[in-house]
Order: sequence, then C-alpha cells, then structure tokens
Amino acid sequence: MLELAHSISVSWVRKGDGHLLAVGDDTFINDGRFQAHKIAASDTWTLQIRAVQPADAGDYECQVSSNEPKISRIVHLRPVEPIVDIKGAPDMYVKNGSPVTLHCQISSFLISPTYVEWRHNGSLLAQVKNHQYHPKGNGESNWIVGAITDDEGRTTVLARVGNDSLQLTLALPSVSPEDSGQYLCSPSNMAPVSASLHVVIGEHPAAMQHGDNGRDRPSSQLAIVICSVFISLLSLAISDYWRCFHILSRPTQ
Repeated sequence: MLELAHSISVSWVRKGDGHLLAVGDDTFINDGRFQAHKIAASDTWTLQIRAVQPADAGDYECQVSSNEPKISRIVHLRPVEPIVDIKGAPDMYVKNGSPVTLHCQISSFLISPTYVEWRHNGSLLAQVKNHQYHPKGNGESNWIVGAITDDEGRTTVLARVGNDSLQLTLALPSVSPEDSGQYLCSPSNMAPVSASLHVVIGEHPAAMQHGDNGRDRPSSQLAIVICSVFISLLSLAISDYWRCFHILSRPTQ
C-alpha cells in the first residue's frame, strides 16, 4: 500500500521474475488472487493478494511515474504458515487404566485462533476460548488461557507458551477401550490435525502394530515349517553325497 499526494501512474512489479502485475486499476496477471485498486477519496494504492501461498514469497515493487523523478518502494512478502501438531501422532498405544495426556502444539501464526477444540471420533469433547491470558504466578513462561473439566474427569487446558504459540492439552485420568479412536485438535482459523489412540488390554503395545490376537502367527509358523523342510532336504543331500563318494572310492576287484 502506498500513499501519494500527486500521482500520474502507479504500477506493481514482481521483482523475482519482472512480471508487471498491475497499472492503475488494471491487472496484468492471469491469477484472480491479485487485484490492484485505489482507495476511494484518498491517494492510497493497494495491491491485494488473496489466499497467499508459499510461492508468493519475494519482493514486490510499487513504481510511481510523475513529472518528477520516478518514485519506487520495494516490499518483501514472507508468507507464514501456521503449524498444528499433536505429540506422538499419528498412533499412540497406551495400557488400559493408565492416565494419558494429549498435547497439541499450535505455533507460527500471525492471527491467534479465537478458540481451540478437542474432538473424539467426531464428537466435541471441549472448546476453550482464547481469552486474554494471565500469568501463572510461579515464574514459568506459560500462561493459562482457559481450562475445562467435564463430568468424566477429563481436563482440557489452553496455555500460551510464546507470542505466536499455544498449547492445548487433554488429560484423561484413566483410559478404557471406549477412549480409543481418533482425537482431533482443531483451532478456529487453521486446518485441524488428528492422532489415533489405541488402548491395549493384556498385550504389549508393540504387538498391536503387527496385528491383534495373534493374527501374525500363521505366517511365523509357515516360515518355521519352510525352514525345517529346507534343513531336512539339505541333510538328505549331504547324506547322498557321502554315500556316492564311498561307492566311487571303493577299490575294484
């Protein structure tokens, strides 16, 4: 955006490839996201880029032609992409009856979400609004924004951990098979992310990654059988070899 007291022509140029984007109110790029216009009743000219993408990063030059020497100004555009991440995703294995805390980190945002939600298998568990945060008072760098505890004893806490970073936690006091499924962390103005929680009963979590209830055992047994047959055939071949050797080496009469 550029403010002018007197102007004749205002042009926008993308410095990376030298592409002339606009002159006045006329746009010269085959991309509907770009639009140049003059704000009514003012000397302010604006180049608007909707739905900014990482490829739009770079320098943009505003050139003003008048009777005086040309005036120009370069603006550097650096798109910032928010990051939403659940620690331990995509799959987490926990023992039945154990306490579990899910951590969702939201960072690198320019506009803070107005609220953040936890959803379990599509159903809303908790929605915490991003109110003005308050210091915890114990010298730590985290600030509690909001906290909710439901009738099941599940506690959801939203905390600010930096100028552009939030952390949403969900504490499950004692998990059961009903707690298994997909958990979705969904900020109001960002794409949600998910993680799957698997509650294991009477079996080591690592075993779950290769199949439940011994479904991988037939393949293991088949491998043992094949190996045994191979060893038997090898022993038989060696026995035949030595029998043949003794016959050939026997002195003739």
